[in-house]
Amino acid sequence: MARAALYQVRESFIGSFDGAPVEFYKGEVYEADDPALKRWPHNFIPLVLRTTRPTVEQATAGPGEKRGAA
Repeated sequence: MARAALYQVRESFIGSFDGAPVEFYKGEVYEADDPALKRWPHNFIPLVLRTTRPTVEQATAGPGEKRGAA
């Protein structure tokens, strides 16, 4: 299953949908197909996911895999 592209609000702003004010706060996350992104794309930046978890190497070879073979 593919993940949806995610964007976050660059700086807080107020927009208007059908005459009603809508508040957007810095750091809020929206999917790429959200109408707000289509209307105010300059107010959003791509969400970057980071982790501090160390990468763990697999200790044994998987099925059909050779480890340490030259």
